[in-house]
Amino acid sequence: TTIQAKVDRLTKIAEGVIEVALITENKELLPGYISGAHVDLFSPTGVTRSYLLTESSLNKDHAANVVAVGLAPKSRGGSEV
Repeated sequence: TTIQAKVDRLTKIAEGVIEVALITENKELLPGYISGAHVDLFSPTGVTRSYLLTESSLNKDHAANVVAVGLAPKSRGGSEV
């Protein structure tokens, strides 16, 4: 299932790592998940990346999907904020 989502919140959780909370455009509830599930994110530029969904207090009501994104020093820039 493909769901349109947008970034709701970015939180620095460690050096070079941000937590990204994704919500639907109309703020509908998202399907529930358990820690360790994966989600594919499709960027407007056509890049697709798979991320591990993390358990977060933001997901208690299934309002957000939460992933952690790290920027590799020799990255091509896809995860830059």
